[in-house]
Amino acid sequence: QYFKRYWEQAYRNAAVLDNTSKWITPAITSWHYQKLGADGDSGASVAADHEGWPVTDVARQTWSSIGLYEHMGKLCYSATIRIDDVGASDARVWLGKVAGNMRVFINGTEAEFSPDSSAAKQAPRGFCASLTFNAGGLLKKGDNRIAIIAERKSLDELGVGGLIGPVRVYRGK
Repeated sequence: QYFKRYWEQAYRNAAVLDNTSKWITPAITSWHYQKLGADGDSGASVAADHEGWPVTDVARQTWSSIGLYEHMGKLCYSATIRIDDVGASDARVWLGKVAGNMRVFINGTEAEFSPDSSAAKQAPRGFCASLTFNAGGLLKKGDNRIAIIAERKSLDELGVGGLIGPVRVYRGK
């Protein structure tokens, strides 16, 4: 029951993407993170240099394990990724598993949520769900900065929030 409730949807999404898409990046699990203030100024966080921020492995650590169990608010995740094959305008950023509201920024520009491939049909949020964002036209060859603003508004029994699985960039085959 645990797998079915918390992991099956992400597993199935990854299997479909593996058969229908080309992965542009390996799984991205190491992220710099910064808790945002009460005003939740995502603009400054998205543009900030993340090198001094703490690092988390989202495939192994949760908000609870990094000391944010009771944090109700926003957290900015940031990573620099290298893209050698931008290829098509149909590039997407896949958030393998999330808990809460999500916004994705690529090189400082907000990526559009793509609900057609998500369990959350109405808004970019979920609990143990996968989400996809359009990256076409936002990625460039070379280094790219991805920032994800995650917001948790309520506690859950797992003590999770934000990214709780890998992130990958893909495009059509």
